Amino acid sequence: MSQQTIGIGAVDQGQGDTPFVAFGKVNANFTELYGRITPLIGATTATVAAGSTVFLGCNAAQAAQNNTAFMVAPTNGVTVIRADIAFGLAPGAGQSFTFTLLGNGAPLTAAAGSANPLVASGTGVFSGSILIATNTTLAQFQQLVIQLTTSASAAATNFRYAISVVPT
Repeated sequence: MSQQTIGIGAVDQGQGDTPFVAFGKVNANFTELYGRITPLIGATTATVAAGSTVFLGCNAAQAAQNNTAFMVAPTNGVTVIRADIAFGLAPGAGQSFTFTLLGNGAPLTAAAGSANPLVASGTGVFSGSILIATNTTLAQFQQLVIQLTTSASAAATNFRYAISVVPT
């Protein structure tokens, strides 16, 4: 479906779409947009030890990003939207988990109000999100992975993650 624009007519002339037609177009546009979002989902199969750096991707946690990174498959590439991460245990008092979303080996630019890397620290945090700046795209065959660094005495725990992309 191509984008449907809402006819608004001239100011106070009553020439635009009726509310029923206009919001029908709004719903159709959002249905198409959200129907295109593709999550790249993964989870660790074992706990990640304290004081380690691993990469989270399609093959769980691996020491090298090439062994687990998601590969961009669509011919025209993808636009990266966000990464969501959840974990079974908080890092612990004075400890941290640091997550960096990498596109082809380099940190992606975070959107305003977000951070990449995302640092979870202390005893009460069990999830977080990295929002990516608009127009961040990766070409076909490039890689997408989350780098996780745990502090020296952080809790050993499992991680679940999803990276949301839209084909371009």
